[in-house]
Amino acid sequence: MTMNVQTVKERANALEGLVVTVYLDTDPRSDQWKIRLKNGLKTLCQQEKNSDVCEQLTARVERQFLEAQRHLKNGAVCFVSTEETIFEVTQVPVGDSFYVQEGAVLEPLLALEKRFPNTGIVVAQRDQLLVIDTVLGEPIEEIRYEFDVDTDEWVRYRGVAYGAIISSSANHRDTFDDRMKERHAIWYRKIAPRIQKRAKEAEWERVYFVGHPELTTQLEELLPHLPEVKTIDVNYGGRPVHEVVEDVLFH
Repeated sequence: MTMNVQTVKERANALEGLVVTVYLDTDPRSDQWKIRLKNGLKTLCQQEKNSDVCEQLTARVERQFLEAQRHLKNGAVCFVSTEETIFEVTQVPVGDSFYVQEGAVLEPLLALEKRFPNTGIVVAQRDQLLVIDTVLGEPIEEIRYEFDVDTDEWVRYRGVAYGAIISSSANHRDTFDDRMKERHAIWYRKIAPRIQKRAKEAEWERVYFVGHPELTTQLEELLPHLPEVKTIDVNYGGRPVHEVVEDVLFH
């Protein structure tokens, strides 16, 4: 489940007394994070007056990470007080930092939220669009639109991996391309309001238009009121959604 940053901030702000806060990169392809976690926690309580309480909290932090290791992705955030434990996994790296003080330390989380805001990725083809909502670099919703030449309307599908999009219309590619050269501008004007609506619903703060420059330029012109827009000239035909997101956001 994707971390709800606002909920985590509210819960962490409510923690009272001594709190151990840990941000840790946890690349699941290696166990190096275990060594960095142990070393970071080892020295955390040396200057703390309530060292006994601190050591109890750091032991709980380490146990929490080890219990969750099968579910780790690229980063994790942990807040532990005497009364509560908050632990969240993230798709994006968070950097390594360790704190012990009265109350939780939220600055790294706020910086992460600013670096990876709610982002929409629109993968464009002449007759198909894939719209991906991402939160903290993780895809949380996929919507595919395919233009039906018989009804002259866009048809919406949810939860279809992008690899299936190319094959779904491959049998009609030659005929479809000829017709599309004349009509795709009209078709894009029809889909633009839906993209604008989705951007508002998902609270996009950044948008990537991906595909042939002819298509991404049209989208930019039809959607001038979107927030920060970037374009990428790449063909992701046949690629699964998680690879598209990783390539767009992290490369």
